[in-house]
Amino acid sequence: MNNHLRFQDLAFYGLIALSIAVASSMFMMSLSLIYLSLIWLYFSSSKAVLKTVQQTIFKNKALLFTLLIFLLYLVGLLYSNDLQTGLQEVKTKLPFLVLPLVFAHPNLDLNRLKKNKLLLLFSLTTVVVSFINFSVFQLVSNAENTRQMSLFYSHIRFSICASFSMLFFLHLIFSNAQKSVSVLYFFFIGWMGFYLVYSQSYTGLALCLIGLVLYTLKCQKIARSLRILFSGFILLIFVFSFFKINQEYQFFKNRSQINQNNFKQYTVNQNAYLHDFKNTQVENGYYIWRNICEEELKTCWNKASHQDYSKADQKQNPQYATLIRYMTSLGLTKDSVGFSKLNDAQIKEIEQGQTNYRFSHLSKFQQRIYETLWELDYYNQGIAPINGSLVQRFAYWKTGLKTYLNNNLLFGVGSGDLKIAMQPHFLDSKLKDHAKFWNKPHNQFITFLVLFGAVGCLVLILTMLIAFSHSSLLFKIVTLVLFLSMLTEDTLDTQAGATIFSFFYTLLSYKKSE
Repeated sequence: MNNHLRFQDLAFYGLIALSIAVASSMFMMSLSLIYLSLIWLYFSSSKAVLKTVQQTIFKNKALLFTLLIFLLYLVGLLYSNDLQTGLQEVKTKLPFLVLPLVFAHPNLDLNRLKKNKLLLLFSLTTVVVSFINFSVFQLVSNAENTRQMSLFYSHIRFSICASFSMLFFLHLIFSNAQKSVSVLYFFFIGWMGFYLVYSQSYTGLALCLIGLVLYTLKCQKIARSLRILFSGFILLIFVFSFFKINQEYQFFKNRSQINQNNFKQYTVNQNAYLHDFKNTQVENGYYIWRNICEEELKTCWNKASHQDYSKADQKQNPQYATLIRYMTSLGLTKDSVGFSKLNDAQIKEIEQGQTNYRFSHLSKFQQRIYETLWELDYYNQGIAPINGSLVQRFAYWKTGLKTYLNNNLLFGVGSGDLKIAMQPHFLDSKLKDHAKFWNKPHNQFITFLVLFGAVGCLVLILTMLIAFSHSSLLFKIVTLVLFLSMLTEDTLDTQAGATIFSFFYTLLSYKKSE
């Protein structure tokens, strides 16, 4: 067997392993990349091969800019103060080096059938992992938060995999798949959609809807009648979502307009009430921080519950705050009289961390809408955003942009200095007294601005624009979904995220044999 066939077969085995690993195993990801690196080195000793690799990379701009992302981190080490963190970042970005080199190798020859096999293996693996996640969560795990369903890595990264699997199944259906197989693929699409809804991965659900809509509207292989039918279905989803959002908004904004002078100063037991008129937070339209007598609440709670009033509930939030919010949602005064109206089931809900009595009969989607509205209201009052992922992102984006504007605008601070550079700006933010919430910007573009300045951010943007000039519809949509995910996450800052991006970006841009 000649070197061409040997590399072709061995590299394809590595890509098969990687397509399975991307959805299932961090360890297998690393092994697959190491294997592909060794194969490439072994079969790239001649000058002729290296010259062809170089020519291919410069010809295929998608491979070139994937490689440039790795080079940004490598060069960023030269002016980084925290070399250890910088080296760890470079290690995480190794997929951006390995995969462009593999796909640029002259002895690699992937036809459309082989590419579809890799996409199918990835998609089937994602379905299997989702069944495992769901089964363990239902039958074994004691966890109550569905975001803990992802067993193998971050639920955010897995939601991206789930979105891609749905898109790839749709692509395979219209790539001359047999009717019996197509029915099975449609079932998998439905299952993955249910999984995203059940696990409350609404970001992943939004990404997959965008991807599916664009593919359906743009794919010439799909009949016009099917496009209209699918578009109508998606439109119904958006109309339903808008209706539910408006319904919860109308309920939320119905603030109690009671004259401040009408509030009582003392409880029936002649204990003083606390009324914080400056704080206008509400729960179901009732002001939270009014009509509170903590002395009576603490006594009543500690008699009725085994969980201490001053400690945490089962969601690790302050028990007293959960109690006050829950009682407010019922329109009760926060005193012994109000507490006496709680039943055993409601006390149990409060122990479990439930902050609103309506959550027990609201759908997960409606509950999430309400919680988001509550977070936004909380943030608008200038309170430290420690009780919601959305408002925390606002703080991270603002702090990240401040960091960028106060450092090297052109080249940034270097690969390892993100946390060092952001720290003084967190001290000047709403999170100044909450150091455990000092995180990365949760926006890949802002992160690149801080790390590599305008130059680095331009590389990232051009990487996206290059995909839009490609002939492959699937490549364009996958790239768009990846970059949309970067608006709310540092998608590339984990091994899983970096591998997902570099694998699908380089695989779908490959077009040698087509």
